[in-house]
Amino acid sequence: MNLGSDVVITITGIVLVFAILVLLMLIIMLEGKIFDGMAAKKKAAKEPAAPKAAAKPAAPVQPAQQPINPPMPNPIFTQSFSTGMDTPVAAQPAAPAEEEDDGDYFDDLLSILNKRS
Repeated sequence: MNLGSDVVITITGIVLVFAILVLLMLIIMLEGKIFDGMAAKKKAAKEPAAPKAAAKPAAPVQPAQQPINPPMPNPIFTQSFSTGMDTPVAAQPAAPAEEEDDGDYFDDLLSILNKRS
């Protein structure tokens, strides 16, 4: 094979793949529109036909404003936390030295974090 035919085959393959992808997108969009139309027809058939003259337009309901920063239900980490101990951390005796572990850094970190909460 020569270089010219390799380039033509490669470009043809790339164009063909993207053309098929666009075709699949169009098919899926068409199916979505069809199913949306079917759902709208089913919904319209289920709703009773009410006279439009008798219905008064209701006043628009103002949605309740959500707080900008809602409080967390049970915050784990806060700026000021109470450990529930009477003695300050600096006055506590030092923990006994442990042997060097095999690199379970994240397990140690999780155990420390879980003890705080």
